[in-house]
Amino acid sequence: MKAKVLSVLVFLISIFIINCGKNAKGNKTINKTNSVVQNKATQSQQNINYLTTQDVEKVSGINNIISVPKGSIPGAGGDLNYATEDSNLIVMIQITDKSNYESYKSYYFKSEIKFLGDEAMEGATMKGVSDNIFVFKKGEKCVALTVFMDQNDFKKNMLSQDQVTQLAKIIDSKI
Repeated sequence: MKAKVLSVLVFLISIFIINCGKNAKGNKTINKTNSVVQNKATQSQQNINYLTTQDVEKVSGINNIISVPKGSIPGAGGDLNYATEDSNLIVMIQITDKSNYESYKSYYFKSEIKFLGDEAMEGATMKGVSDNIFVFKKGEKCVALTVFMDQNDFKKNMLSQDQVTQLAKIIDSKI
């Protein structure tokens, strides 16, 4: 029962984040093998190049990570979504215009992150949970990484703060 309630809560939080971040323009989705499936192929291909399943596996230490198309499972609302092979979401990544950074900051700011993009911050999607959203802007882009709770231990996230920062730095290096 607790798992169902928390799953619904994570889903609702994800929708809230998407709406607050003003979601990226267009409908960009990718499949398990990181190939473009829908419209805006050029932009989607760029997003794919920002982070691969192999990058997430290397940083997280989790094997057989899959890329989940946007909207295909509850919570997969990012331009890039990564999950375990049994579809438990690990991290959702939204890539938007830099103007959205201030919206994220006004809702979620807890502390600044140094040496990432032009400006970066971390925070929590709701009061009482550990930091699970990491946002940075660089050039014309704003990138938000939202980490999901570990379904086996609701007291922790699927990725540590250091791991999320490593993923963010990979994306940062490719923008």
